[in-house]
Amino acid sequence: MSAYVVWMDSKHAKIFHIEGEKVKASRALRRDHDHHTQNKLDAKQKDSPKFFTDIANELIDTTDAVLLVGPGVAKNHFVSYLGSHHRGELARRIIGTENMDHPSDAQIVAYARRYFPKV
Repeated sequence: MSAYVVWMDSKHAKIFHIEGEKVKASRALRRDHDHHTQNKLDAKQKDSPKFFTDIANELIDTTDAVLLVGPGVAKNHFVSYLGSHHRGELARRIIGTENMDHPSDAQIVAYARRYFPKV
């Protein structure tokens, strides 16, 4: 069995594929945004569709369960985006969203191993 854990905030995401003792390379995705107008935008408007599409593309070709973690509401906006744009398997494979501040990569993987005990 294997699984994915995605740590994300409104600026970037780290994607980890965990399979047994192996952790496949994480990929950080950044979206471009204008720091000068950032505070003027509603939080939902700040979440770029391209940013969410990039994350979805990393997960779309697998059948593994996906756990979303991170601070704030970006992970919840991503779930809404998937419901609107990826109504199929990917949206159904999100098995949870958990709050998590800014942990190290090792802490993210350790959390996922506790969440998915058979991975």
